Amino acid sequence: MQGRRGFTIIELLTVTIIIGLLASIALPKLASTRERAQVAAMVSDLRNLMLLQEAFYADFNDYAGAIGATMVPGTGGGGSVAFTPSPGNLVTILYRGGAAGPGWAATAQNAGVATATRDECGIFIGPVANSPNAAVTEPGVAVCY
Repeated sequence: MQGRRGFTIIELLTVTIIIGLLASIALPKLASTRERAQVAAMVSDLRNLMLLQEAFYADFNDYAGAIGATMVPGTGGGGSVAFTPSPGNLVTILYRGGAAGPGWAATAQNAGVATATRDECGIFIGPVANSPNAAVTEPGVAVCY
């Protein structure tokens, strides 16, 4: 028998089966990792929005009621804060005025998050009545629900 060149069909099938098994283990973990990253991006967007709202408040003694490309001064929620959410995230803001003083609430959503218990995140400033959801109970703390 002369020197062997290449692989036998059995060796190739064995390697293919092993790679298939490893892929079937790794793909579900990759999907859950992607979802956790999207939830982290929603929380990060809400925290960044909170910092921008506080800067807006420091400049104009009121909170912005809208998100825009540039900061536009205004009172009673008439202004807009310059904010661009992460790709895939939809961030909405709602100005909340009242006897307790100005405040706001915001929510973030991402269509790529399939977990029904974490598909939306919220944050608020002001009284607890400003909360976008009953799960968000502490001002300035982003919570996913």
